Amino acid sequence: MRFFLIFKHYKNNVENQFDKKIKVIRSDKGEEYEAQFGESCFQNDIIHQTTAPYSSSQNDITEYKN
Repeated sequence: MRFFLIFKHYKNNVENQFDKKIKVIRSDKGEEYEAQFGESCFQNDIIHQTTAPYSSSQNDITEYKN
């Protein structure tokens, strides 16, 4: 639940600051927020791409920055 509220806040900030809509978001298949998050993405026309959990090879940019 907390993740979902943080995402909503992040989404609003990004869209207000840059005057652009979030089109795609990528995450692992975390079951703890999948239902609510997926519904929110569907309602806002955001493509939710999922990767296999614990697979750093599918998260190239994120893993590179870390």
